[in-house]
Amino acid sequence: AQAKARIAALTDVAEAPAAADPLGETMRLGLEALYEKKDAVEAAKYFRDVLAKNPTHYGATYQLATALEQAGKHEEAKPYWSKTLEMAEANKDSKTAAIARKHLGKTLMFGGFQ
Repeated sequence: AQAKARIAALTDVAEAPAAADPLGETMRLGLEALYEKKDAVEAAKYFRDVLAKNPTHYGATYQLATALEQAGKHEEAKPYWSKTLEMAEANKDSKTAAIARKHLGKTLMFGGFQ
């Protein structure tokens, strides 16, 4: 009985992070696709799934913009870079804001007019 109780307690602890962040696994799969598999199209699908469930997910917004950019979909990435910039400024995240500004400038330079 004691062993079963200890196993149950360990199982509860192991499952707690997944319960605390239900989108964490989807984000992990997206990050793996983008940075390890170098498959930006697959990664974008995961990040879109996260945003469908949580439209204000900061990380998924940034990563979707990155994935679209890497897939050569600069025009499609623009609204996500704009949203990332707004979120970064609101969070006083100057590093991410600078990255978003750079990409917005780059998409404007190569993508035409805004």
